[in-house]
Amino acid sequence: MAWVLVAVSAAGLVAVSCWLAGGLGNTHQAFKAMAGLLLWLGCSAAAWSWQRRLPRGQLLWDGGEWYLQRAGTPQAELLAGRPEVRLDLQFALLLHGRLSRGGLCWLWLQQDAAAPLPGAWPAIRRALYSRAPAAPAQPSADEASSS
Repeated sequence: MAWVLVAVSAAGLVAVSCWLAGGLGNTHQAFKAMAGLLLWLGCSAAAWSWQRRLPRGQLLWDGGEWYLQRAGTPQAELLAGRPEVRLDLQFALLLHGRLSRGGLCWLWLQQDAAAPLPGAWPAIRRALYSRAPAAPAQPSADEASSS
């Protein structure tokens, strides 16, 4: 994930630098360009801070429920529903999920992290994109007794 942030931040810096270079002759334009530079700096710092707070660990699926096993914790946390894919780069996924105890979480999955398990990356991608049908509704006690 860090290399994605570096690339985006560098592209932003190049754009702001071009804007700054184009406005050096005009004081008003230079002021706007300096404000753009400060905005770039703030956005880059916020992105790095966000990236550092992403959970480290494993995303687990038991065939019915999704769990987040954070590094260094003994108990896996249940996710409320399936994590939603927000960005798919084929070799990495950015997911958005909700913990069952409340709260949102963002997850960055990388293909190379699944390398020790052959077939794990395609399997997790299939599970995330699968639209398996819902389980058939169980008849209520009233319906079962009326039969």
